[in-house]
Amino acid sequence: MIYRIEYMKRFSCLFVFLFLPEAVYSDTYFELSVEEGGETYASAEGPASYSGYDFTRESDVNLGGGLKLAIGAENFIGESEGEDAAKALTYSIGFIRRRLDASNGDASFDVFTVDAIFNWLYRNHQVGIGASLHLNPKFESEIDGFSPVNIKFDDALGLVLQYRYQLFPGFLLGIRLTEMEYEAGSIADDASSIGLFFAYAPKR
Repeated sequence: MIYRIEYMKRFSCLFVFLFLPEAVYSDTYFELSVEEGGETYASAEGPASYSGYDFTRESDVNLGGGLKLAIGAENFIGESEGEDAAKALTYSIGFIRRRLDASNGDASFDVFTVDAIFNWLYRNHQVGIGASLHLNPKFESEIDGFSPVNIKFDDALGLVLQYRYQLFPGFLLGIRLTEMEYEAGSIADDASSIGLFFAYAPKR
């Protein structure tokens, strides 16, 4: 199973970049995403309130999870397949960060990302496959009574599957699945995630 996933990662990278020379035009791409999933490295519970109601809030720091901001370009490829269908390559660079502040310390996770995703577009529906390269993944924590933790993981390559829906021209809402694993020496942990994202690509 592991070998099959690794093969799919490499194939998705090759598949995406084969289409780069065929791009006919491109436009700027912006993305805001909330990513969840992966191994939990820190968690905390604390009181919170909303509209007069008190409750307990639980917060986690997961590998691969956090708020993501990305910018890049969306290249349309070849001739349009009629008025309703097209193909596009989206590539972007981004940053994911998650921070947890508690009464007895804090913890954080951050990573730089490079994504390349090939999309099939039909009317308002868009399905994509591609790859995500995570650069310098890092987890840090300082908890009272414990030694500070600073783990720098190796760069990692993951497989990406996504679906986007065009709300109206230029504005997209989507869901993304990323298969990823981080390694640092003898440590190997799941960093896979599912993300809900909002994107802006002017020509769509």
